[in-house]
Amino acid sequence: MITIAVANNKGGVGKTTTAGTLAAALATQGHRVLAADLDEQANLSSWYGAGKSTPKHLGAFLLASPADVVTWPMVHVAEKLELLPSHQLLGESLEKLRKQKDAQLQYRLRDRLAKLTSRYDYIILDCPPGHIDGMTFNAFCAAQVYVVATEPEAFAVEGLAKLMRIGTGVQAELNPQLRFVGFVLPKFNPKVRGALRSSMLDTLTNHYGDHTVLGYVREDAAVKECQATQQTLFAYAPSSRAAEDYQAITTKLLKRI
Repeated sequence: MITIAVANNKGGVGKTTTAGTLAAALATQGHRVLAADLDEQANLSSWYGAGKSTPKHLGAFLLASPADVVTWPMVHVAEKLELLPSHQLLGESLEKLRKQKDAQLQYRLRDRLAKLTSRYDYIILDCPPGHIDGMTFNAFCAAQVYVVATEPEAFAVEGLAKLMRIGTGVQAELNPQLRFVGFVLPKFNPKVRGALRSSMLDTLTNHYGDHTVLGYVREDAAVKECQATQQTLFAYAPSSRAAEDYQAITTKLLKRI
């Protein structure tokens, strides 16, 4: 079982879209996949039909005993794709966890997910934006690899340095298995070729290398439409430009892990 974290400390860059669609793409390729929503906003959970207040949520999963999580009931999304939903009150569960004297907080997610080895081939972690010393940090401690969804825009590119430092630090001190495998650029419109956008894209590739870009996702109305109808992109519009792009990115990702 391979756990993949999809992260960015900036919101609105297509991170949840990327996490949910990579998970769905892996499932269409025949893999058993769990998409885990680590964000209290629970956008992935809402997209895939679980809402924001389901009782069998991530917080309860983390508080449950190791024996209980082996058979933990997940939300069915599509063939070979299940969801571990988040909850709008996830923070309350995490506060309870912090009060447990014997809890190794940084490894609780890793240890609970390890109980699911027989059920899944891949677990995709949709990390929250904002503070990256919380669930994103825990995700980095649990994952073997991480992907960063970003945009070639000034604030998005500027914020990457801190996120990458966290990843490097976790790899050095807490999780030597962790590897960065590339950037995904959602919401990409090849017709927009402004000087600033080109400069930001050059900054990204010059600093991290051309090989670090897993791929671009062309802007496509099907993305918002599938989320509004609570379907995966491949169930709603399998022949769309975005579906084609995410399948290509998923294939490239698998070659790197």
